[in-house]
Amino acid sequence: MAQSNTTLEPNFHICELQGCRKISLEDTTGLYEETNNPGGWGTDASIEAGVQNPYVTECTNATLDFIFPDLSTFQVDLKALYADIFPNTDKQDVTLTNTNLGLVGAFPTGWYTVTYIVSGSQIGGEDVIWSASTTKELFFVCSTQCSIDQMFSKVTEPTCESCSQSALDAAMTAQGFLDAAVRASCCSKKLMAERLLARASFEANKSGCSSC
Repeated sequence: MAQSNTTLEPNFHICELQGCRKISLEDTTGLYEETNNPGGWGTDASIEAGVQNPYVTECTNATLDFIFPDLSTFQVDLKALYADIFPNTDKQDVTLTNTNLGLVGAFPTGWYTVTYIVSGSQIGGEDVIWSASTTKELFFVCSTQCSIDQMFSKVTEPTCESCSQSALDAAMTAQGFLDAAVRASCCSKKLMAERLLARASFEANKSGCSSC
């Protein structure tokens, strides 16, 4: 059986949702196009042209490897969870829960390193062992945002008329630090993002707000 370094370049998108206890996962690899998407999943046209990209149906193994903010690790077997639903070529998303990742409660805030790995033993119907992967660094802040949202909700409580201004000031301070953390993460300023996130969490927690 031949061995191949496939030209497939898998891609994915992840976002937090539903109370910071679930994430949405999309395979955004798409179909092969010679100019616009040469790393996409194979099509009849691409195979005929000699491109070594497998069909999505020839993917027999798909996993996500997580490195959490505390540097602990966990692997999710996507095929075991979703069989033929994932990966796909139409960006159909699937949902992973905290328990799927061995967690209890909300996803911790901070930097995650996520590696999407796909592999199989056929390309275009021929016996060829192949594998491909993509790694991304993601910045999760949902739990801290939830705490800040709880701070803002206090301002509208009828029993909090006398404290509404102080509650609003505290919430705006925490939100300012969190927004700055997100902006820093977008510029790949990891250390700055971590420090700003820690300050945002501190401002939220000192006001008696717990995470989701």
